[in-house]
Amino acid sequence: SYHELISKPMDIHSIKFDPNQVHEIDFLKDLQKDRFVQAAQFNHFVELRSTIPDDPEFENQWQYINTLYTVDADIDMDLAWDVTTGGITADGDTIVACVIDDGINLNHPDFGDNLWVNQAEIPNNDIDDDNNGYVDDYYGWNTASYDDNVGSGGWHGTPVAGIVGAQGNNGIGVAGVNWDVKLMIIDGGTGQESEVLRAYSY
Repeated sequence: SYHELISKPMDIHSIKFDPNQVHEIDFLKDLQKDRFVQAAQFNHFVELRSTIPDDPEFENQWQYINTLYTVDADIDMDLAWDVTTGGITADGDTIVACVIDDGINLNHPDFGDNLWVNQAEIPNNDIDDDNNGYVDDYYGWNTASYDDNVGSGGWHGTPVAGIVGAQGNNGIGVAGVNWDVKLMIIDGGTGQESEVLRAYSY
């Protein structure tokens, strides 16, 4: 066998062995049982990843990868997207992000199926089907009109929701921070503090 110190600060070592002398699975198991070894694994091949979406307006979203103005004055979303682009948590729960603003354009093509709906509510039947205290809150909630009319405004809320969760890599418009997320929309009404509190309560 051959031993090489890979990282002195992290105490990581590489061990090469003759597979004709010992089966690799048995060798790995023996290492894992050794009380002086914290962890052992095979030396895997890695691949170069670059998660850049094909959305046509992405090149103008300098906040993600800034090459237009001050280089690297950005949030390095491409590095995060190499790990995940949204979807579900490690526990298998759907990721839901709530946007409290002036509503949203429900027909905007860049949201696709990223808009949250209350699956436990039957729309427009005048019944609080899920007993959460809100009648017909299928598309979200409007704190001024006390219904789920979240699609009548959206001048500001639509781009904000797009930053949070416009579908990425779908060939349309821009990319959100999360490409695959459910956007719960709350129309904050007139912006009174009481309505803001109602929005957070929802």
